[in-house]
Amino acid sequence: TANQFNDIKINDGTLNIDPGSKVFIMDDLQITGTAGVKGKLTMTGGELWIKYYGDGSTGSLGFDTFANSILNISSGDIYLCGRDQSASNSAILDWNASSTVNITGGTFHLALEQSAGTTNKSGRCDFAGKTIYNFEINRSGLIDSLFSNIIINGNITISAGTLNAHGYNITTAGNWTNNGSF
Repeated sequence: TANQFNDIKINDGTLNIDPGSKVFIMDDLQITGTAGVKGKLTMTGGELWIKYYGDGSTGSLGFDTFANSILNISSGDIYLCGRDQSASNSAILDWNASSTVNITGGTFHLALEQSAGTTNKSGRCDFAGKTIYNFEINRSGLIDSLFSNIIINGNITISAGTLNAHGYNITTAGNWTNNGSF
């Protein structure tokens, strides 16, 4: 288990998350890079919790990728929680269209943060038209929005809350379960 109480920025190197691992980030995960230098996230299981509150640097974006970043995810759970910044509809997830994304398994969860004193607010997700595997929204009373097309090779589940596509396309190869609102 790794606990981080501010930002993690991977510019040159790899964050590996293996089965049984738990990584907690209290603000912003940035996978960055420049020409010839690539930050990388490799996930083969375990859990990644990004609890975005704006506690760290100004302009934090939750889970953020840059042009030369690489994501390889084959299994595991990514929980995107919180979002209590004052700016309306701030990013929970913001990926660059030029990043390299290889996702063959796992689940992205939009979840409520349960810590005392945390105010959960609606947020937006920009997957940059990339493909993910499973997507679950469980944020009762909130409206979370897409800011790009998304392809889901597994299932989409809206357990609670509202997903607003904002006119973007959602393509899913699996099941669509809606116990919230769309």
